[in-house]
Amino acid sequence: MRVVMYDPGHFLPNYLGGIGDAMRKLGVDVQVVSSRPLFEAREDSDSHTRDFFFFPLLRGRRLRLVRHRRILRRAIKVCSYPAGLARTWLSLRNGAPGVLHAQWAPLALFDGTLFHALKRKGWTIVYTAHDPPPDPRVRRLAALRYEWMLNATDAVVVHTKSEAERFAERYPGFGSRVHVIAHGASIQQPITEADIAASRDAIGIDRDRLVLLVFGLIKAYKGIEYAIAAMPAVVGQFPRALLVIAGEPLIETERFRNQTAKLQLEESVLFRPRFVPEREVPNYLRAADMVVAPYTSVGTSGVVILAQSYGLPVAVTRVGGLPSYVERNRSGFVVPPRDSSRLAEAICRGLSDKDELAAMGRRGRQTLAHENRWSQVAEATLDLYRRMSEPSALRPIEARAIAVNE
Repeated sequence: MRVVMYDPGHFLPNYLGGIGDAMRKLGVDVQVVSSRPLFEAREDSDSHTRDFFFFPLLRGRRLRLVRHRRILRRAIKVCSYPAGLARTWLSLRNGAPGVLHAQWAPLALFDGTLFHALKRKGWTIVYTAHDPPPDPRVRRLAALRYEWMLNATDAVVVHTKSEAERFAERYPGFGSRVHVIAHGASIQQPITEADIAASRDAIGIDRDRLVLLVFGLIKAYKGIEYAIAAMPAVVGQFPRALLVIAGEPLIETERFRNQTAKLQLEESVLFRPRFVPEREVPNYLRAADMVVAPYTSVGTSGVVILAQSYGLPVAVTRVGGLPSYVERNRSGFVVPPRDSSRLAEAICRGLSDKDELAAMGRRGRQTLAHENRWSQVAEATLDLYRRMSEPSALRPIEARAIAVNE
């Protein structure tokens, strides 16, 4: 089976690496169509080939020049996007058709044009909605472009049942194409006291602090301001509590520093505004007592899944599929979005009972180990490919409708 994973912006290197490695073990070679990484290349793997058809000029010194110039970088990408689509089309139009699995489609109108063209060549098109689809009631034009793209798909993948329900509500004409396949996870070894001590030493955190971690790329929807706003109440009960905010900023962060200063939290909030290389990621996870994800909007969070894979409890907001990862196994706390008071209450409940907090982390890790291993995700994905590629499933579009799978 010919399988092409499509991620023009190189947004999901770890996800594609995880599923690519698992598919290779099942005898399927994966080709990845993407662009060069903005931050750090994933270690080479023979699980898949990489074709950097998008933004070939953004490399070396040019890439470093625009890395922190968001507007300039976006302008270059938008202008050169059609060329990337053309390279992809020229590469895939000949030879036997297969499955194009779009993991990201940043410009739905352009991406949809490619998908429709490949569809006419006999390709099966699968799309994973990692983020919530545009709401037609709020973003009508964006929704129309999104619907144009969806018309070319044979199946849409989401990671939780709640995401499937929301997708079907916003796009009822496509709800029957939605399939639930879990987000994969690489299960880590349980964290020991020695791991905690060594990791805190490595990143310069006192061993006796209670560490709350906000981790990953700093974006507007991450709700970092609500985590900071929760800290006065947390520090009031736990003076040694420390909020660590670590990750590459993709938005202006001066307001977070100003907020910290205004609340007199300089000793209780630690900023590490830089990209965290893969080799350093374990130190931050092993140093934390709890991961905080006060997102205002999201589908599924790779950071939350990463935290649970290390056996860490999480505090998340009731958005997207996040509650599914916590409520099914009591592995943390779920609070309303944009509510720093409720977030502070949840954090304090967790820190007040360290034994139960550790038990929450263990339950989350056990659930991932049982349900979310990459091998399971790859098997479910390949099964979907096979069903969508059957002659009876190809045409007409209406005949391809299959009920949501859990």
